[in-house]
Amino acid sequence: MSRKPLTLIMLIVLILLKPLFACDVNITCYKCAKESEFSWNPSNRYVSTRLNRFYTLDEKLKTAYSASNFGTTKSLIKEYLELAKIYKCNWNYGNAIHDANRYLALMSLKNNDIDMAGTYLLRAGKSSGSPQLDSFGPDLDLANQLLKLGKRNEVITYLNDVKLFWEMNDGRIDSWLEQINNGEQPELSRFSGKASFWQKLFFWVSSLWPFFIVSIFLIIKRNAIKKKWQFSVTGLVSGYMAMYVVNWTSTHAMTSIISYLSERGNDSMIMIVIYLFIALVYILPAIVIFAVSRAFQFKNIS
Repeated sequence: MSRKPLTLIMLIVLILLKPLFACDVNITCYKCAKESEFSWNPSNRYVSTRLNRFYTLDEKLKTAYSASNFGTTKSLIKEYLELAKIYKCNWNYGNAIHDANRYLALMSLKNNDIDMAGTYLLRAGKSSGSPQLDSFGPDLDLANQLLKLGKRNEVITYLNDVKLFWEMNDGRIDSWLEQINNGEQPELSRFSGKASFWQKLFFWVSSLWPFFIVSIFLIIKRNAIKKKWQFSVTGLVSGYMAMYVVNWTSTHAMTSIISYLSERGNDSMIMIVIYLFIALVYILPAIVIFAVSRAFQFKNIS
């Protein structure tokens, strides 16, 4: 047998056997991508320029749409969905599917194409979820508008789909579905819902926390603190700045931490992390105000 037919036969055999040795594109998340840019949450060394672009497109989309630059918005949506096909295993994949279709629907509404907007709403609901969507839920402005425009069935389907990944909806989705099925028209918002006494108390304590801490120091250290007005102003400013730093840091850090824990199915630790960040909102301002109070106290003279 000549070499040419033999080479051809070997090439055919290799092609046929390739699936046995290569990674299946349908299970990349589990076999091929553990240490690469195609994993759930790649480490910094695997974040390519393309992947970094995938991470930043959501904010660019929001900016373009808010500026009514719909040509740019459509172009960014196309790019976002194309990158989503590449990064199906990434934690941001669910955000891309939901948000890209949400913006397509919102633009359809601006063109008075309600039916197309309803179609895009259904596509948005097919998101697989993400650390943000699972915890804080999706923006529901689109669903709320379509409900008012009579797209009841589409909204019901969408809410049932969202319920599959929005784990911390506190029963709001079931309540909305019940109201819609009863012919009512609830206001759909992830921030809606009647706040309980404890929720209201938590809000006010959080808002006034630095004020409470400064007041406590003024009462306890009233004879030791000089220039009380200056201390009050400095303490309040420092306390609120500390709260801002914690909120800003937690917003950026929590996504990575939650995605890491989600990858390992550690839901209980996710709640612990959330509570730790909440605790920091109270602890850090108290520490900062304590440090400020030390600067305003009289020095002991023996």
